[in-house]
Amino acid sequence: MRIRRAEIVDAPRIADVHVGGWQDGYRGLLPQSLLDALDPAQRIPRSTATVEQADWPTSGTLVAEDAGDLLGFADLRPTRDPDQDPAAVGEITSFYVAPDAWRQGIGQPDGCQHSDHE
Repeated sequence: MRIRRAEIVDAPRIADVHVGGWQDGYRGLLPQSLLDALDPAQRIPRSTATVEQADWPTSGTLVAEDAGDLLGFADLRPTRDPDQDPAAVGEITSFYVAPDAWRQGIGQPDGCQHSDHE
């Protein structure tokens, strides 16, 4: 598995992972009609905008992939906590893994390679 910065071409799969995570993760907790109405195609513009607005190294989206298949993503931003220094402290604002990849260690640092490109 490899961790890298998201690219615009990743936006549709990021949207798929996001919606799939909601639909599986919130089943039984939110109304099924709400979950069924979620459409990844409607999320693509938001995913695209988030990737386009990356300002590395302070903010952006990281993706986890294996053999070219995007398995998850994390959105990173400077802290919004007024008691913290946003130049030194960040936060993860979204963290999703494709439901078919749950419990496979995607969220763990072991075994991941980080691809750092400027």
